[in-house]
Amino acid sequence: YTVTASSEAGCITTDSIQVKIAKDFLLTAPPDTAICEGDQIQLNVSGAYQYKWINETDGLSNLNIGNPIAKPTTSKLYQVQASDQYSCFTKTESINVTVNKNPKVDAGDDIHLNSNQPHQFKPVISSDVIKWQWSPPDYLNCVNCEKPVSQPKKDITYSITVTNENGCIAVDQVSIHIGCDEKSVHIPNAFTPNNDGRNERFYITASGIAVVNYLNIYNRFGQLVF
Repeated sequence: YTVTASSEAGCITTDSIQVKIAKDFLLTAPPDTAICEGDQIQLNVSGAYQYKWINETDGLSNLNIGNPIAKPTTSKLYQVQASDQYSCFTKTESINVTVNKNPKVDAGDDIHLNSNQPHQFKPVISSDVIKWQWSPPDYLNCVNCEKPVSQPKKDITYSITVTNENGCIAVDQVSIHIGCDEKSVHIPNAFTPNNDGRNERFYITASGIAVVNYLNIYNRFGQLVF
């Protein structure tokens, strides 16, 4: 608005004032959502000029923006209060963030085996688990079962990832170390190849031994016979 004023002497001057009309706004907030323990999510609220998160604010990265990062440790009902530039209009929206529990898994202690000796894993898992994934797949008879069998030929570390019905995961690892234990190798000290059908053959009983490099057989007098 502009006003013009005149004096008796005919002098004129003008002045003006601007009146701004604050318009109402539409506040938009995301729907209720869920995350897993330890995860985070961005809360994208829009439509207003200024924002203020109120009441339960634990886990929010910033209380004065429309898109803070939320990382709650338990389920929270977040509320944001928003207004226009001139604080003529104020609106409030709520977003419920549910924190789902992660499953639990214990792959067990590390294992010591002879080469090529089979071992079945028996991990301890929580009852909510519906999916298993083992990696790497080397020497395993299955990778998406609970208790696979491994028959490794070298040291290896396996990782098991379990998933529950809410899509939350847990991970654990277990290592297999390959060695040669003399207790698992049995060499007989005698045999009788006399065609009586008893103890005719001499052989080594061993667990996980793939190749015999050399074998010498002596008689009772120390003479090499084979």
